This record gives sequence, C-alpha cells and structure tokens, in this order.
Amino acid sequence: MLPSHEWFRARLDRPCLIGPWSETSQPPAWPARLVEVGERRVVAGHEQFAVVFLRSDPHPPAQGFCAVAFEDAGAIDLLLVPIGQDASGVRYEACFNRPVSPANGQAGA
Repeated sequence: MLPSHEWFRARLDRPCLIGPWSETSQPPAWPARLVEVGERRVVAGHEQFAVVFLRSDPHPPAQGFCAVAFEDAGAIDLLLVPIGQDASGVRYEACFNRPVSPANGQAGA
C-alpha cells in the first residue's frame, strides 16, 4: 500500500534518495528532496494529491518508475514524471488518485 498524504507531509523538505526501480529492489542512488505536498482533495470517492521531488542532477533519467527512500522509511516505488527544470534542478511529480472509505474519507486498501 502506498503511503498516505499525511506520511508525505511529515517528510516535506526532507532529503531522500531516488533511483531506478527494479523487481530486485536495488537501493536508490541519487540525492533529492521532497519539496511539495499538494492539497489533499476527496472527489467522487477518490483521494487526490500530488508530491514533487527536486533533484539537482542536471542529467536526470526519463519518466518512469523509481524507488524513493527516506532515512526513516524503506523504499517505495513511484511513477515519477519530470515537470520542469531550472537552476535548482529537475522537479519530478508523482500523482495519487485512489478510492477512499466512505465512512472516514481515508484511503482504503
């Protein structure tokens, strides 16, 4: 199960590592930082939000699945899409759209 909106908010502005995804769960390799956690919305029974990571590497990999790891958590696999590049680096976005429980508005399994 993917982490919650709250899980990402707790890691806002913290460093992480991003690397190529593989079924053998190779460790992530490139330093990055979680720089944005978008507003959580519940629309038509689905939770929606996005997170943005910043990598300073000027030669980023293309869009695709990547392993993302924070110091206090194991690696999670996310589809990261490059959304922009400036002097600070390349920004990658991961979007979430998943069903929520009608009783409490929380993401379900």
